[in-house]
Amino acid sequence: MKSFTRKVDAEAERTRMESRLNDGSYRDPAAARVKFAEVAESWLAAQIHLKRSTRAPYRGVLDVHVIPKWGTTRLDRIHFEDIAEWLADMLSGGATGGRELSPRSVRTAYVVLSRVLGYAVQPRRLAVNPAVGVPLPKPMPADHVYLDDMQVDALANASGAYRVFILLLELYLDTPKNHERCSVPIPRFLAEELKPHIQGRGDEELLFTAPQGGPLRARNFRQRFFAPAVVKAGLGDLKVTPHKLRHTAASLAIASGADINVVQTMLGYKSATLTLDTYGHLFPDRLDEVSKKMHKRRAKQLSLARSGTPGDLSAHANGPGRGVRGRAGAWHLVPDCPLTHRSRPGMLLVLMASDGAARTR
Repeated sequence: MKSFTRKVDAEAERTRMESRLNDGSYRDPAAARVKFAEVAESWLAAQIHLKRSTRAPYRGVLDVHVIPKWGTTRLDRIHFEDIAEWLADMLSGGATGGRELSPRSVRTAYVVLSRVLGYAVQPRRLAVNPAVGVPLPKPMPADHVYLDDMQVDALANASGAYRVFILLLELYLDTPKNHERCSVPIPRFLAEELKPHIQGRGDEELLFTAPQGGPLRARNFRQRFFAPAVVKAGLGDLKVTPHKLRHTAASLAIASGADINVVQTMLGYKSATLTLDTYGHLFPDRLDEVSKKMHKRRAKQLSLARSGTPGDLSAHANGPGRGVRGRAGAWHLVPDCPLTHRSRPGMLLVLMASDGAARTR
């Protein structure tokens, strides 16, 4: 309870509190005195929309980095500058016993802390999230691995009984984390290799199982079969993982002529922008090809116009498919294409004949 020696100060405080109550900005100070660890556990339990593959790393980050630092701290005592200092300490090793964390790991720890604090804003424990706007280290570019067809086949052969599983794994690895739907093409060669595995199995039966039967656990498969196969195939220095095979699938699809929208559909990315940011460098530079096609198209259209044959001059004036429009028998100035031998764009003088054909001078 606040006390005031002057009545005017008490009335001013009452006015401020009434104003905050009316506009919904008032927060009970007692609600922010709860310990961070309590709110963190509540936040993680509420993330029912996350897949297990996402929840497990969050649990690990909380236990290793976030709760040891903030677990016993009251929410109202976590401040912007304290968070910034903590991130800097993790980056330099000061907060991790001398072990420097990578920028990506520091950002991950920040994301978890910020989401817990943001969660505390919703029930009005905090007025604002103190982590918003804290400067973050710039992450290093992700180290993607792109295997070629020969390397994929070598890896599959080295996997023995799981050869077909490796080929299928390259194309499909669980559902996307963002719950977007993905459509995966099955090439003919893979469909033919899958036939013996599918024949005689019921709709609900597992296609690939553990050696003794039952589900094939991801961790066990990676340690007992995938990792040894990577070494046997001579790919040990590439740090290939099952998850990184999705990048190989994208690169081979692009090499086969897939456009950015096809790759997005295959991998289940939410937007084409994200797909382009990740794999844009794999697409061939087609500027020279476009330039040549523009040159040929312009030459063709000008040749048709000069010979008196009706042609599509839409590239010069009125947009795709609209051509040159005007009153028959009248002269019209049409901007010439700037991609010519001229130093500046010129003008074409076009005569609309009575039959509608466009002729140039």
